[in-house]
Amino acid sequence: MNRDRTLVAVQFALLTVILAGGRRGRGRPRSVQAAGAALTLGGLILAAWSGRTLGRNLTPLPTPIERGTLVQRGPYRCVRHPIYTALLLLAGGWTVARGGRVSV
Repeated sequence: MNRDRTLVAVQFALLTVILAGGRRGRGRPRSVQAAGAALTLGGLILAAWSGRTLGRNLTPLPTPIERGTLVQRGPYRCVRHPIYTALLLLAGGWTVARGGRVSV
């Protein structure tokens, strides 16, 4: 397995641990759950927008595709890696909404 694929596998494993953990929001104020849900939704929307903006240049690996073009529109005009930003928003929002603890 090459380095790019290893990094992607670790990223998805960590995201799975975050999304599987938590106490399912029990005991959290509704306002905190709503804020977490809003962050999660924002992350999902940003990820979809970013992927759509990349079009044919989209790849799951960190290395750009051969003959790819530099995208400087949409979210890429403000953020260098909006899909990673989206994943951070999604994971952070989920953690806020669901309780913030991982039981292993």
